[in-house]
Amino acid sequence: MTKNDFWDLAEKPQTKIKLRILRDYLRAWVTIFTKQKWCKSLYYVDCCAGRGKYHNGDQKDIIDGSPLIALSIAEELKAKNNFELTCIFVEQEPATFKELEKICSPFKSKVGFHVIQGSINSKIEEILTLIPKEAPIFFFIDPEGISIHRETIEKILQKQNIKEFLITYIQKGIERCLGFGKKDVKNLPIDIQKRAISNLKKIEDFFGTDWEKLSKDQKENLKNYLGIFSEYNETVEEKDKLESRIIDIFYNRGRNKYYLIFISRNKNALKIIEDVFTTIKLDGTLFNALSYKEKRKMLQGTFEI
Repeated sequence: MTKNDFWDLAEKPQTKIKLRILRDYLRAWVTIFTKQKWCKSLYYVDCCAGRGKYHNGDQKDIIDGSPLIALSIAEELKAKNNFELTCIFVEQEPATFKELEKICSPFKSKVGFHVIQGSINSKIEEILTLIPKEAPIFFFIDPEGISIHRETIEKILQKQNIKEFLITYIQKGIERCLGFGKKDVKNLPIDIQKRAISNLKKIEDFFGTDWEKLSKDQKENLKNYLGIFSEYNETVEEKDKLESRIIDIFYNRGRNKYYLIFISRNKNALKIIEDVFTTIKLDGTLFNALSYKEKRKMLQGTFEI
């Protein structure tokens, strides 16, 4: 295994925690809906799916990624409750997509799923047409930096289904995009010019043309990232308004902020995600390297949108 292998989680406890939170919450989410007589099926959309497996040092493909977590839960659900959780996995990078197809293939005869090559931005309309209007949807949005467009989230929010979101927000990725976007590219090497132009487009795709006004403050950036949901709240009735919980996975002594943003209109769901995180936080197998002070900082609680 190479030292900087993106798929090696040996020194990435925050990713292990993220996957654990996803697994525990998704399992609770499907269980709740199986008890609702009106609910006939569920959908899980993984917007940046990856290859499906991670390494742990010299142990190759030993950790399930988000696609295999979802497929395993779908298999359990069908076996125990005869209930369908249909999974949709979106992956843009061709080589990673091929690995994802291969890793998911053993589930073909067991549960329903779609593996789609392309970006979530170009495929979102196709994906939304696959989902019946009455089926609840869980969106897992785990981008690198700012790779999901504002317009994409707007289209998701227009879908009338009950929706929940778990979104990864890595402060360093946002700051990197902002930094490159603000560079005066004229006198820079060509490779840096290309990155600066690319990141400027990413910023404008999400934040709009007023991106230069964004504060460098972490909370302000986060509020802007969530601003689209607050705008949505202004258009809907009180019962349909979305609320959020911010889970702060506090590593690297605070130099890089790594958040999970959970968004739902269901207050019980908000309580469940808090319970899931609290349980995981107390699990020494994941958190024994953290000081008590750092553990206390990890749950931010309510974040107004």
